[in-house]
Amino acid sequence: MPGPVLIYDGRCPFCVAMVRRLRRIDRRGRVRCVSSETPGVLDACGLTVAQTQARAWLRHPSGALVGGAGAVLCALDAVCGWRWGSRLYSWAPVRGLADRGYAWVAANRMRLRFGGLFGGADCGDNCRVGE
Repeated sequence: MPGPVLIYDGRCPFCVAMVRRLRRIDRRGRVRCVSSETPGVLDACGLTVAQTQARAWLRHPSGALVGGAGAVLCALDAVCGWRWGSRLYSWAPVRGLADRGYAWVAANRMRLRFGGLFGGADCGDNCRVGE
């Protein structure tokens, strides 16, 4: 059975930089990272352009979708062999904090450069978040 698939906004320099970092630590190829710009990926996963511009999504091998902070934690769990990230996320207080943190990063990603650490290029209209 294939592993999880992380769907990300391939037009956003911040998102692309984060996926590069994930791929670097995923030495065993446990998570397949696919840009939302890849033909057919949105239809295959039942997602819209607006949904993929607003947050990353992870499609589990079962077909279940999780977005935002949950997607990131599930991807890290798969890559690192953990289970605690997604388990902690299932607890409502942690989920609320993680979702608020993710929403802040998503809304401010066009300003998160830190000397090129997170992409460095100007997002322009590519990083406008809205659903």
